[in-house]
Amino acid sequence: LDFVYIDGNHTKEATLNYFNWSLPKLHEGSLLIFDDIYWSEGMKEAWTEIKNHPQVTVTVDLFWIGLVYFKKDQAKEHFKIKF
Repeated sequence: LDFVYIDGNHTKEATLNYFNWSLPKLHEGSLLIFDDIYWSEGMKEAWTEIKNHPQVTVTVDLFWIGLVYFKKDQAKEHFKIKF
């Protein structure tokens, strides 16, 4: 998978299920986008778990959405952009 946009079910369990379903199909150039990462406490918890996953190298928090990258040679970084 090159690009995955995850939206619709705003629960921690469903969000992590979508993430885990996608993982084996991803490559270094893949991008995951999670919508509504601050919708609820469960979504915040899911976002934190996703950021901390060992395969995730870079995340960008845009408040309404979160971007997730998987570059293997990239140092792990988390960016939070407030606008």
